[in-house]
Amino acid sequence: MKRYFVLSLIFILCLGLWLPAVQAEENKDTNGTEEKGDVDGGEDKEDEEYQRGFQPSLVIESIRADEAVAGGEFYLTLTIRNWSKHLALNVTPDLKVSKTDGLAPFAFKGEAPVLNKIAGEGVSTMTIGLEVDANAVARDYKLSVTLRSENAFFQPAPTASALITVPVVYDRTKPQLLVSRVQLKPQEPAVGEPFTVNFFLENMSRVEARNVMVSLDCLDNFTLHDISNKRPLKNPIPGGKVSGGIGFTLSAKENREGNQVKLIISYTNQEEKQEEMVTLPLDPEKGTSPRLEFSHFNISQATAGREFLVSVNLANRGQKEAQNVVLTLDGGGNILPLNAPSVRYLAPLGGGESRTLELSLALNRAEATVYPLILTLEYSDRSGQKFTSEQTFGLASADIGATGSTPRVIISKYSLTPEQVFGGSVVSLALNIENTNQKPVHNVKISLGVVELEGGRGDTVFSPMDSSNSFFLDYIPGKNVVTKEIDLFVDPNATARTYIVPVTIEYEDDSGNPLEAEELVTIPVTQEAKMEVVMVDIPPQAFVGQPVPIGAEFVNVGKVALDNFMVALEGDFPMENASYYVGRLEPGMGDYFQGMAIPAQEGMLEGKIVFTYIDGNNQEVRQEEAFSLP
Repeated sequence: MKRYFVLSLIFILCLGLWLPAVQAEENKDTNGTEEKGDVDGGEDKEDEEYQRGFQPSLVIESIRADEAVAGGEFYLTLTIRNWSKHLALNVTPDLKVSKTDGLAPFAFKGEAPVLNKIAGEGVSTMTIGLEVDANAVARDYKLSVTLRSENAFFQPAPTASALITVPVVYDRTKPQLLVSRVQLKPQEPAVGEPFTVNFFLENMSRVEARNVMVSLDCLDNFTLHDISNKRPLKNPIPGGKVSGGIGFTLSAKENREGNQVKLIISYTNQEEKQEEMVTLPLDPEKGTSPRLEFSHFNISQATAGREFLVSVNLANRGQKEAQNVVLTLDGGGNILPLNAPSVRYLAPLGGGESRTLELSLALNRAEATVYPLILTLEYSDRSGQKFTSEQTFGLASADIGATGSTPRVIISKYSLTPEQVFGGSVVSLALNIENTNQKPVHNVKISLGVVELEGGRGDTVFSPMDSSNSFFLDYIPGKNVVTKEIDLFVDPNATARTYIVPVTIEYEDDSGNPLEAEELVTIPVTQEAKMEVVMVDIPPQAFVGQPVPIGAEFVNVGKVALDNFMVALEGDFPMENASYYVGRLEPGMGDYFQGMAIPAQEGMLEGKIVFTYIDGNNQEVRQEEAFSLP
């Protein structure tokens, strides 16, 4: 009985294996290869999803950078951790300097390194060799590092990124000579009059510079009266010290392009020659530099053919004559000049003078409610110093013969209170919002655009006070003007310049169709210019006929650069080294002046140290420090 039971069980098992095989064969005969294709496609998709499940997860835990020296090389050391359990293959770095499209002033030393693999949950170190351009500016560079890799199936894996600041410095183990001071005698020679210029070289490194040779290239601006344009220095220049005066006798050419000369400096410690472009403090004219501005912009004689006449007043707000004046008109392809080129050469304009310019223009195509016209001026003073200014004017379509059936809303006028805007102050911006068409508009929204501070910190130059940057109007009748005011706080750290604030106007016509217009408002921001005398160095007593040093330390504590900065001794007594021309004194920078007073007789010696400069409003400032010497 037991034997029959076992045989029955074996028969049932064989039958269970045979029936599915028969059914599969029948399905194959019925469906052919089509069913097989569906199976294969499903398998491919499953394979792809299966492979994607093996992705590594790389993280840059730390980056260490060696000192980066201009003209040298350094190394980045990356510590990379794989948080995933899966293998990472062919790990390569991708580097670029932040806010640029490349790696300059850096370059890979040879080929970029490659890590063949990083095990799951493993840690590896990558060393990247980089070279620094010899002409790199000494500052901090933000370097973006991105790691790319593949998974175990050689598919691209997620990237890993990090940011590191790399400061570039000069090599202090080699001499580094810079022109620290220039002295003229006489200080203000006439054109063609010979004068002596002395250059003083400062060694910025710790290493002594020996066998220094200085060659002068006048660049067609000056005539050299010496036999040779080369001057060897008898004594080395120790590290951190300033050389004696290196003198040349020159005279200025009448038609020179500027006051620049080139110094070529060589010494035995350095194989390559060093070049310095130096601007001589040579300007026989007195007063502030020329400053050209446009005002009283007026549109007249507009025709249906979209031709119109613009008259504008050009004024020289400075005291010196503006020469070589070039005016460039840019209407962005919409506004074109008639019967004249877009670049025009104007006659010189004396200090304090003005003249009216008439420009014949035409509208090329009507596409907006306001058309920007950019007027750019390039000019120079008699010494060859060049200047550039640019102003943008908005031309309303209604004023230039481009009106139509669609209502247009523009900012016809705006004003600032107060007119002079300082950083850290509050300014009231009044906007005259005009409906230029006969048809009314509804649901008007006016929004001020955001103007960010320079430097990429995300802060804004102008912040609305007690409101948002938008306001609403329910209704503006046809041919009507509505005035709205908004108070703006000016960031204390805003750079002194003219800012363009975009204004967006959204509104609806009578049919409810949404319309939009873009306007531009310019707000000039000024920063306080301030120079502070830190210390006046006067000896306790002096003797007749013996030179006495009179010194002063000064610092620019304002937020704008001070131009044409000069320090001088004044008094009724003989003196030596009585003036020092600094040129441009940047914010936060300081300097030291020392002159020699020679008492001619007994008694109290009275004198002054006089500081003169041009502030951020192009005004000349004079500041005096009186002293007494027994």
